[in-house]
Amino acid sequence: MAGELIIEDLKNGQIHSLGLLLKDYLGPLLENPNVFSATEKSHYGMFCVRFLHASVVTLDAVEASVVDELWSSIESCLQCIHQTWEHLNFKEPLTVQKVVYHILTRGSKKGSLRFVLELAQHLFKLLQRTKLDSSESQTLLSIVKNCYATLWNYAMQGENGSNSLEMLMIRQLALQFYTLQNRDPHELVEKVKVVLTRCVIGRKMLHDQLIDCCMRFRKSVTDVLGEMIAESHQNSDQVPECQKAFLLTEVYFIQFLMKCKATDKATLLIKEVKNQNAEGCSSRPKDSANFVSEVCVCVCEAAVLVKEIPLMKCEGLQKIWNNLNRDLKETTSVLREQKNTTSTESAILESCSLLKAELDVLVKSKCFQEATSEVIDSIAQFMETYITLLRENCLKQDLGKKSSQILKGKEIEARTLQLTVLLERLIRTQMSSGS
Repeated sequence: MAGELIIEDLKNGQIHSLGLLLKDYLGPLLENPNVFSATEKSHYGMFCVRFLHASVVTLDAVEASVVDELWSSIESCLQCIHQTWEHLNFKEPLTVQKVVYHILTRGSKKGSLRFVLELAQHLFKLLQRTKLDSSESQTLLSIVKNCYATLWNYAMQGENGSNSLEMLMIRQLALQFYTLQNRDPHELVEKVKVVLTRCVIGRKMLHDQLIDCCMRFRKSVTDVLGEMIAESHQNSDQVPECQKAFLLTEVYFIQFLMKCKATDKATLLIKEVKNQNAEGCSSRPKDSANFVSEVCVCVCEAAVLVKEIPLMKCEGLQKIWNNLNRDLKETTSVLREQKNTTSTESAILESCSLLKAELDVLVKSKCFQEATSEVIDSIAQFMETYITLLRENCLKQDLGKKSSQILKGKEIEARTLQLTVLLERLIRTQMSSGS
């Protein structure tokens, strides 16, 4: 009887005390479910499903002053549904998923970020544990696609008014829905790139939280890509492509960590990639995922060293300059090996882009005035090789207009830095001959 009164209050818009009423009604089950029989669990679970159905209608008319009370009540019911799931029977397998989806779409328009996140997490868990026959698969696919679109659009709309940490969390959830219906590794990696590109470093107090969230995001993405690699073993031709997509993802996260000045975490990630590569096969043809990984590791390690130089005292850097000269020569050497393949992998170009960006900062710093002529020559040789790779990649691959423009834009940026370095070399040559 108490349950009927609670639902009646909800339908009549009497929401102020719903949270307390539900706590009294569902509390014993949530706190100690083992003392309840299967029949009792089914009764409470079905009550919660009816409550969610009634919430969909109420949500449109709920007043702002009591909206949090309704969110809290919905959260309690969802906890109860998870607790009693094994004891619930429905004529339609997606009964609960459909109603939670409708609450999510309405709630994203007027609910708090916390509510949207929690509701989406509940829905994702419900979809994961759903077992369907083929007749329901299209309905499930529709829910998954719409959930992804709802969350992705929510993040886009909230970019101006919210911080990057919140939007990163929303987009991470959106991609979890995305991977339920799309198992193309390259499309997933492009989505990851968008997420990290749109994530702007804001207030210092949020910096560490943002980095931690980024690392959790990376784990969720690489876990999915790992599943795709395992699935692709049924088709050996797909394995290298999945591995290269995995590597490109790692490079994007290394770029992001470097942008956040989290060099220590970027270094750990580079070492992780290096260790994964060491566990691979010993024969490494120049178009294999392992060879590509070796090249990326070499380029990214050089980028980390370059990143640290402007932060050091300019005096007494002779050893550092020698190390940089060595790393740049090694980097240029492995890149020239890559030139002999059919096309340069995206992961290598992105690694080079990272190194180029760090060199750009170094060349403009005061420390660069102390750089040796050998280092300047090594930078110039790297830039020449990078520019050649960009140009050749445009010619060798059947790229779309946008991709070609991006590569040409990178070539122009690289050419600008190359000219700066060559000018520096010319000036120093003249100064040496004059003295």
